[in-house]
Amino acid sequence: MNSVMGTVGLNVPLRAIERLTGAVERAAVLLERVERATRHLDKLDSRFVDRLNGSFSVLADLRSDTKAIRARLDEIETDMRDLESLLTERLDRMPLMRPSRRERKAKEAEGKAE
Repeated sequence: MNSVMGTVGLNVPLRAIERLTGAVERAAVLLERVERATRHLDKLDSRFVDRLNGSFSVLADLRSDTKAIRARLDEIETDMRDLESLLTERLDRMPLMRPSRRERKAKEAEGKAE
């Protein structure tokens, strides 16, 4: 029994040292990979970073311009619908310009379907 306890007593610290050695080796490999990846950052010049920042600011300006254009187009679309309905109402008052019953029913059915 003493020989078994002695063997177990030595194996536990030995396994712990082996695991610690493996962890150190994996950390060294990871550190080497990070070092290789960051070498590219040293090659960048300051002008590149400035151009990159300039490009991002231009993209931000384009985004705000696009939002403004979209809002204006929505307003124009609403105005055009209003003008179309106003013109249609006025033309419907004129007997010769009034659409046929079939066209009116089709338009009513189309309006209900939406």
